[in-house]
Amino acid sequence: MFARALDRAGLVLLSTLLALVPASLAAGQTASEFSSWLLQYTSGDARADANGDGVLTPADFSAFVQSFSIDRANEGGTLTPDKPDAPRTDWTDLRPSPDSRKIYVSSSGNDSNDGRSPTRPKRTVAAGLRELRTGYPDWLLLKAGDTFYESLSTSWWKRGRSSDEPMVVTRYGEGFRPRLFTGDQSGVSLINDDRREYLAFVGLHFQGDGDSDRTGMNFVGQNISDVLIEDCFVSGYQQGVVIQGFGGRLSDFSLRRNVIVDNNGSTHSQGVYAANTDGLFIEENIFDRNGWTASRGRNATGSLFAHNLYIQRDNTGVVFRNNWTSRASAEGYKSRAGGEVNGNVFLDNPIAVSWGNDGTNDDDRAVTGTINDNLVLGTTDITDSDVRGWGIRVENVAAGEIKRNIVANAQSTWGFGIAVRSERDRGYVRRFVIGGNIVHNHGTGMEIDEDLVLSCTVQNNTLSSRQSGEALFDLRRGTQANLLIRDNSYRHLASGRPFEDGPDFLNFTEWRATNDASASYLFDTFVNEDATMDDYARSIGMSSASQLYQMLRAQRRGNWNTDLTTPAIRAYFREAFSYR
Repeated sequence: MFARALDRAGLVLLSTLLALVPASLAAGQTASEFSSWLLQYTSGDARADANGDGVLTPADFSAFVQSFSIDRANEGGTLTPDKPDAPRTDWTDLRPSPDSRKIYVSSSGNDSNDGRSPTRPKRTVAAGLRELRTGYPDWLLLKAGDTFYESLSTSWWKRGRSSDEPMVVTRYGEGFRPRLFTGDQSGVSLINDDRREYLAFVGLHFQGDGDSDRTGMNFVGQNISDVLIEDCFVSGYQQGVVIQGFGGRLSDFSLRRNVIVDNNGSTHSQGVYAANTDGLFIEENIFDRNGWTASRGRNATGSLFAHNLYIQRDNTGVVFRNNWTSRASAEGYKSRAGGEVNGNVFLDNPIAVSWGNDGTNDDDRAVTGTINDNLVLGTTDITDSDVRGWGIRVENVAAGEIKRNIVANAQSTWGFGIAVRSERDRGYVRRFVIGGNIVHNHGTGMEIDEDLVLSCTVQNNTLSSRQSGEALFDLRRGTQANLLIRDNSYRHLASGRPFEDGPDFLNFTEWRATNDASASYLFDTFVNEDATMDDYARSIGMSSASQLYQMLRAQRRGNWNTDLTTPAIRAYFREAFSYR
């Protein structure tokens, strides 16, 4: 049972709201489904948690009404291409093969049925799974809106035919993703050494009990390759998704448009953990509040070692593109493996991006890649006593660049916007460019440790602050730097000497004379340098960032709002940080 915030007045209010549901929605079976939801709510049933925040409150009713209405308008069938009026068309186009066996499962079915039709569904997931043939492009279809109190599999061993003909587990019919409440078991585990490849898990909701040490989707071992995870919701586990080669390497994993939130319970909990894997593609997902327990607060549960994503150094071919990652325990995105980090939004994380931080200066561990066109807002602290406020930090780089990012308006004043630094003075940076970025009101704007720099150019950046005591640039002097600083713009509206050059504090004229001869002072102001996510939410008709968080968690196929995607959000803030 979920905790619920419901008193007698609240129950009367919900009953009144139910009576006001539009007739177009409340007719026939729809009215029955609304009544079923209200019964679930009043009994504390977790199935009524429509906004996915782990607690039952009246806010779940509005989320249920909105999502239900959109489902009825937009969804239907299985994974056929989107309707012409759908906002996006680039979901993975999965289609059964002529010889695919399609097995249907519904919580109102019967395991004595053959499962070959929606009118003859199996009742349990386990019974449906037994009908799939390994090596075939078979489909297991769970009825949308149904709830199953079982795992998908605790020891998955089957595979599809090829990349073009995978084995697919997905949903059928209209409504919410089918929910698998897995209790103290993992949602799905591939932990043996059988050959498992050509698999697609699409449109499923895995819900843990929040108390066990289990994993939502667990891919550990060897002989696992070519796996698609798309449009899944994973919450309530100690680890959300684990992809880890053990005894061999894994390969070719795609995570697309999933919602991975509120996975916690350990000082080392992760939304996603990946190791020993070749080819890791992570695109357009929502990661929120992994690694700590919101109901207890950061001071009780925040941990330096728990993140929204932790990508280990032994991964290759990592792409992290157009994702939303927010409110992590520590790091919004930690990639020791480097790779592409482009077009993402990072909000209210203690550390937004930590990249290439291998902890060594070994050449064979130096990373390559790009950190471009990201938005970093509101970096905070892990706990009141464990302060951070770090934007983008890199070390141990063979070649790469940080370009066109906006890093702005930190909540913590202890950190930095962009930094080349290491906690242990290791990890050299080579052939690196930091260019065209905007850093505003973010602790120390930019920090460079010369002892780590073998070759680096810092050019055409804008460093701005109104905060007294914040440095625009902290240059930590060393003995071996090949560091070029040029053509940057600076603005500091507080009095003082906002440049740190080793032990010295310099004003703009002194900084220009000693370090950045082509520097310019920025007299222009930004269109809206105080822009917040609340402002963006209001610009698209929402009340606040809190509602935006709620609707991000409701993103799914058939209910995919392009206003909540990172290109739209970044465009708004790019305009806010343009010059008047």
